[in-house]
Amino acid sequence: MEKLRLIIFIALALMLVMSPSPNADYVSDQKETLRGIEALLIVIGQLPPEAKKLGLTKEQMRSDVESTVKLSGINVVPLEAFPTLDPYLYITINTAYEQPYLSYSVHIELKQLVYLGRNKAISCDATTWTGNKAGISGKAHTKSEIMENMHYLVERFINDYVAVNHKEAAKPPERGGDGK
Repeated sequence: MEKLRLIIFIALALMLVMSPSPNADYVSDQKETLRGIEALLIVIGQLPPEAKKLGLTKEQMRSDVESTVKLSGINVVPLEAFPTLDPYLYITINTAYEQPYLSYSVHIELKQLVYLGRNKAISCDATTWTGNKAGISGKAHTKSEIMENMHYLVERFINDYVAVNHKEAAKPPERGGDGK
């Protein structure tokens, strides 16, 4: 009975953390929305308590993502130099814990200012590119798995950016087994 309860919990946790973002469902080709972007901001969402207990910090995550993006030739600007937040890469981590496992998801969205086709005077912030990764791990390995999945999604973003902007940017740096 306990094993069945654990399986049901894990299935429900994965469904929760893998819920797709409705914002990007209508974008037919996410890559095309990256064309012409000259700079972006990196924003890390609020970390859940379980992620903090694993030793993840917003500062560490932002620093890792910024260095990877910069190495690929994409300009990254600090918040104070980018007051409109247009565009920005928004990264969130979600977790659900049931001993001895932790289920998690990493979600990355590029948010940009968009205009309504019927009225160009109306604009709003919208997700135009998105990526998700999720997993279940024993707590000892979860931090490195989360970081590896975050890097995988950032590299996917970079590859899509380079593909539509035809830049001769460096490929994202290869990551070692330790996620650094």
